[in-house]
Amino acid sequence: MEGINVVFTADKNYINVIGVAIYSVLKNLPKNVKARIFIFSSGFEKCDINNLKLFQKDYNCEIVNVPMEDYEDLGIKLKIKRNKNVQKV
Repeated sequence: MEGINVVFTADKNYINVIGVAIYSVLKNLPKNVKARIFIFSSGFEKCDINNLKLFQKDYNCEIVNVPMEDYEDLGIKLKIKRNKNVQKV
């Protein structure tokens, strides 16, 4: 079986957009292709992720949520210098 990896990144304001995009990807994939969908999320509620994972019932896919809150201080731990021209949102 073939596979494809798809990556999305969004905050809670784009949960509906992510849902539509995932549906479009899954609807247009051949049946013999499994999609692994990674979502780098910020501010998603557990129910948001659970709703997105409902696609797994009807489509040949795996949905993996990566909450970015777990990595907020990653740059500090890796001693990455922040560009002074880029603001944190």
